[in-house]
Amino acid sequence: MRRSLVLTIALLAGSAHAGDAPPPPATCSLPELASIDFTTMPEGMIALPGAIDGHKGGFLVDTGGLAGVVGWGTAKQLAGPIQRSNVSGVFPGGTQLDFGVFADRFDLGPLSFHRIWFLVAPDRMMDANLIGEIQPHAISDTNFEIDFLKGKFNLFGPSPCPGHDVYWTHDAYAQVPMTLDRAGHISVEAMLDGKPVTATIDTGAQNSFLSLKAAQHVFGIDAKNPGLKATGTASLNGMAGASTYRWPFASLTFEGIEVRSPDIVIYDTGNDTRDAEMVLGIGVLRQLHLYIAYDEKTLYLSAAEAH
Repeated sequence: MRRSLVLTIALLAGSAHAGDAPPPPATCSLPELASIDFTTMPEGMIALPGAIDGHKGGFLVDTGGLAGVVGWGTAKQLAGPIQRSNVSGVFPGGTQLDFGVFADRFDLGPLSFHRIWFLVAPDRMMDANLIGEIQPHAISDTNFEIDFLKGKFNLFGPSPCPGHDVYWTHDAYAQVPMTLDRAGHISVEAMLDGKPVTATIDTGAQNSFLSLKAAQHVFGIDAKNPGLKATGTASLNGMAGASTYRWPFASLTFEGIEVRSPDIVIYDTGNDTRDAEMVLGIGVLRQLHLYIAYDEKTLYLSAAEAH
């Protein structure tokens, strides 16, 4: 099970659907910086082709991650020395990243970035076909789009026409304000079976999660309820374990855009909170078309097949 970061973040609400907003100016066109074909991993997450100081490999796109991360095996091959980091990170499960390395050059598709700092992670945290992970916004101050239907990861500069970023469909879409924590993690308001929840967008998580205490507090799902099915245990980054359960949730909506029967793991690590806080992993996100406008602090989304 991939890791995910669960954070307490303030909620915002709001929407704009196709046909509700005034038409964009005739000259409005998003400034595309790059369009990159991504690889879909066996667990469903996506990876982009890249190179760090000439060492080529795949980089997991992880909006719930810690800027840039590279495995020890790759880090030891770089020209720069591995050194203790001024800013460390702790993954759920207790894995702490205290060391990092500067890359003289980092290539992502056709784009190049210079003097980029990467935290160094144990190789066991890297999938076999990956050499690192990136939180795109931390590497470059750009907006980005994930088109799961076409297998495209597109990067854009600031929009010349804020509020008119949805270019890929004339169907309904949602325009949802988002909040960012200090690490750049994205949080939006959603409705799960009619109840408000905080949804953290985490493309690096295989599954979507909700704590057992939150399920009990918000949805009244008692541990003795026959509808709650125990599914065993799962590890977090190969470290701590959590008891896992499934509940037949019917609907997850973002200002009218619906994901039916979302597959959400209910977990119990023994110290969960009652907060209505959820991590949305790739299984749910793949059913959507996402455009993350950091400059507008807005998440635009539609159904994945919208056109």
